[in-house]
Amino acid sequence: MKTGLWLLLICTLAGADPLPPPPTTSIFLQTAGPLQVGQPAPDFAGWTTDDKLIRLSELRAAQGGLVLAFCASWCHHCKTGLSLLESGKSDLLAAGVEVLLIGLGGTRAELVAYRTEVGTSRSLLHDKFGAVAEKYGLVVGKDAALPLYVLIDTTGMVRGLVSQAGGDLVSRLLALLVAPSPVPTGGPVP
Repeated sequence: MKTGLWLLLICTLAGADPLPPPPTTSIFLQTAGPLQVGQPAPDFAGWTTDDKLIRLSELRAAQGGLVLAFCASWCHHCKTGLSLLESGKSDLLAAGVEVLLIGLGGTRAELVAYRTEVGTSRSLLHDKFGAVAEKYGLVVGKDAALPLYVLIDTTGMVRGLVSQAGGDLVSRLLALLVAPSPVPTGGPVP
């Protein structure tokens, strides 16, 4: 027990990551809070850290699909998932799929620094008061069920929900967009 605590302390002080590398397989869900695959995604509007007004209904209509990536600067697993989305950026863009980061809590400056740390220049909506997160069934603050990635097709339907990103994240998201529309059943996601 003491050895584990010392190792954690040493890794933390050295700036090393004490958590294991991301899994090879993502965890896809059929439901997440009020969200269900095959149901309409709740619409929302909000301001990005670049002072642009974003409305979900306008974003999805102009693209081949949209991934909402709910994240927070304190969430290590969010960084892992965002890095995977960033590494698959060319595949997503080729399919017309955009990614919108939705940063929970914190200040605007903290979220901009977080986006830079992750190494992405994607649009970042600052959900300062948690209004968007609430619509998507997330608890705001350190108790939030993060990360959550929501795949929305051009008709506004939720096509995929991911609670843990693995190495197969981008390929599975793209496969869901070309698969027949799901019928909500409560069963496992392929």
